[in-house]
Amino acid sequence: MQFFIELTILLIILLKIKINIKIIKKQMVVVIPITLIATVRVKNGSMEKAIEALKEVVPKIKESEPGCLQYIPHTIKGEENSIIFYEVYADSDALKQHNKNLGKNMAKLGPLLEPGIDVKKCHEIV
Repeated sequence: MQFFIELTILLIILLKIKINIKIIKKQMVVVIPITLIATVRVKNGSMEKAIEALKEVVPKIKESEPGCLQYIPHTIKGEENSIIFYEVYADSDALKQHNKNLGKNMAKLGPLLEPGIDVKKCHEIV
């Protein structure tokens, strides 16, 4: 009985810190969401077009990728040609699916961007 109480408490704690739990072949596997911050540079004079392209593509990404928990583009005060994406994926499979769809989803945005992207993988503290 004590084991089940401790297991229940552990599950509650894991759920509170936003950790996904998957049961795979009768084993409990803890899956920590993947958070990315991606920065792109928009070509001079193309920010309005880039914003319009994002208004079209972001809802499609959220709808077609159930493992994409957050996908939020931001502009940066003082950096008129930069866009930062805050992205959270349920697991590595969800990130793989997103990367697989990236070329198709960013077809309108891609030509408006300077070459290169800066991607940082983040680790939650609290």
